[in-house]
Amino acid sequence: MGLEEFATFARAFRAMCRDQCRFFFESGGRGRRYVHDGRHYHIETTGDELAVFLHTDRPHDDVYQLVCLAIALKCAWLGVRPNAARIPTGRPTVELAAGIHSGPVWASRHGAGFEKSGFAIHLAKRVESLSRGGERFRVFISDPAFKLVNRRMRNLLFGPRSVGDLKGVITPVGVYEVFDSFIDVTRRLAPEFHKSFAETARTALATNTFDLWIHSCLQVSEAVQRGTPSEEALRLCEQVLNRPTQRRRPLLRR
Repeated sequence: MGLEEFATFARAFRAMCRDQCRFFFESGGRGRRYVHDGRHYHIETTGDELAVFLHTDRPHDDVYQLVCLAIALKCAWLGVRPNAARIPTGRPTVELAAGIHSGPVWASRHGAGFEKSGFAIHLAKRVESLSRGGERFRVFISDPAFKLVNRRMRNLLFGPRSVGDLKGVITPVGVYEVFDSFIDVTRRLAPEFHKSFAETARTALATNTFDLWIHSCLQVSEAVQRGTPSEEALRLCEQVLNRPTQRRRPLLRR
């Protein structure tokens, strides 16, 4: 991208992150128990990067909420105008990847907020770097994070453990990619993003992408709203999978 095009993308990305995170934590779903006052969640955006910190007395739920947020952000970003506008030109939409880790962070008061530091932040960034090479959802979680949610959350399917080369990390750390999701994004997406995702996902699947995460999120979304996926959604999924698709009801953890 040229400088001007990248600046437009970066502004749209930061605005999407701000609006979607605010809805997710303050309006939609179980995220409403988080309070944006420096005690329970905090977000930071720099250029084309978003960092989200959750710190409650339920770390397993914090990890789960971060996975849900990562998927919601991917759905929201797919339909944001500068990104969706690439589809008619034959170019693929710009993908988001996410890395999630759970660990201790040192926080010191700094003005109205907190200044955070610690190896856990560095490790989360390294997990995010690995996630860009993912095959499915491109949402990776570390060993410590996986241990918190494994066998607790039945609406997420993870791939096999892999050990990547993490810059600056001596001890081997395994990561797991989200391979499939039955999470209901309809109640986690801000209304404007839910509408744009439904429209853009159909166009993308019909023209320029075979991303499995899009067809999974669309199929679950259709099933939640209609009680069963629509025939149109099923045809698009068959096109992506290149085989007949069976109707499936989402296994939702509410």
